[in-house]
Amino acid sequence: MNPRVFASILFLGAIAFACGPHPRTADATSQQPAAARKTSPDEKPLATTLDVKVAPVTPAAGESGDSASANVRFVLHVTNTTTKRVEINFPDGRTHDFAVLDSAGREVWRWSRGRMFTQGVQNRLLGSGETITYEDSWTGTPPQGRLTAVAILNSTNFHREKRVEFTRP
Repeated sequence: MNPRVFASILFLGAIAFACGPHPRTADATSQQPAAARKTSPDEKPLATTLDVKVAPVTPAAGESGDSASANVRFVLHVTNTTTKRVEINFPDGRTHDFAVLDSAGREVWRWSRGRMFTQGVQNRLLGSGETITYEDSWTGTPPQGRLTAVAILNSTNFHREKRVEFTRP
């Protein structure tokens, strides 16, 4: 047999063997992407909490201050409650959003309004028990009365929304 033909057949056989199916071992499953891992039906992979703090804005020395002005601070905590890593996928640069609704449910403010975001897909690995925190604030003139803060995790595979009521005197 021609040595070139033999070498070509041997080379193609090696490629076919390397690309063929392989049995999964415990080691191989630990390297599997977190999004592909299954969790038990009772196990919720992500827990979210939202903290809202309202503080009056104090004017700088010599400025006349608007007493109705306030600084509303939003803090969204996203925690992986599983024993495995979780991959969170985002369709673009907007990983989260905050909004404020009045007592009638009308939106009075949204953090992302008027902002531009990258168009690149993002993935974030969150280890077991790990927490990501998103913080933003609204400095302005919120309406008085009962308001609802809405925090949104803008994930394609773990979309979460958390609401907290607060009062602005």
